[in-house]
Amino acid sequence: MLQHANFSIHIDLFFKMELTFRKFSTKQILHELFDSFSPTTASGIDNLSYTSVKKNIENEIKIIDRKFSNGNYKFTKYKLKLISKGRGKAPREISIPTIRDRIVLKVMFNYLSQVYEKTLNHANPQNVVRTIKNNRVLPVSMFS
Repeated sequence: MLQHANFSIHIDLFFKMELTFRKFSTKQILHELFDSFSPTTASGIDNLSYTSVKKNIENEIKIIDRKFSNGNYKFTKYKLKLISKGRGKAPREISIPTIRDRIVLKVMFNYLSQVYEKTLNHANPQNVVRTIKNNRVLPVSMFS
């Protein structure tokens, strides 16, 4: 019986989370997220540029919305771009998501930021590294 009750609580929590998540992924919000992106020449593995997606944004948003609603959104493999760091050094690997995936990743970021806003620390990574180097200890604020 206790297992049933726990399972029921998890299901209820899941549906509450899903409903909250849906608030972050309305068609209007998906439009706003796309509009917030800087036009870039980089394209994901689908080779769709920002400009080509912008021309067809209504269809892209319908696809995202349909896949969210059906619960079957799957991320596309990232396009790998190698940038030389100089002779004798391993190249820098840059992974480029599709624009559709960038929109979904931003939805997830916004959702998780709200869920965990009280525990997140938005400290600048460079400052955190500098503090660690100088003090040789982790700042307490990182864990609060």
